Amino acid sequence: NVEKIINKYHNYEYYFAVVKASCYGLGLKPIEKMIEAGCNYLSVATLEEALEVREQYKDIDILCFGIIDLEYIDLCIKNNITITISNMEYLKQLIETGYDSLKVHIKINTGMNRLGVKEKNEFNSIYQIIKESNLELEGIYTHIYNSPDNSVTSNQFNQFEEITSDIN
Repeated sequence: NVEKIINKYHNYEYYFAVVKASCYGLGLKPIEKMIEAGCNYLSVATLEEALEVREQYKDIDILCFGIIDLEYIDLCIKNNITITISNMEYLKQLIETGYDSLKVHIKINTGMNRLGVKEKNEFNSIYQIIKESNLELEGIYTHIYNSPDNSVTSNQFNQFEEITSDIN
């Protein structure tokens, strides 16, 4: 399946494999096949999962979906773990710590309502602060939570595009 997706959408730089919850209960063994098939980025829910995956897979990028307590940011930098920015308050606290060389992704809330930036103005502010900081903005994402329902998914895509419409 991974090879089919990459063959169809071959013009992208990154191909993420979501491997949270030990590959949804399968253990870490499927990761090797995903990487062989072309995935070049892994996504997990927690820092603990990220560190467990990092022990076996030293050279692949890892994104942590969950919020990382600021006291553990050094572990993220040391282990090349990308973190999620999901609101302005967290970003401001992170900036105050003065970390350099930290890769981040901005999470947009398009309806799941667990984490993420919900409003365009907040997104624009977060985006600008990150661009002016020493943080490395690597990506922006959302969670498509009801893909069989085309109307819900379409609404999520529209909301994502609206919130991010002021950037290229």
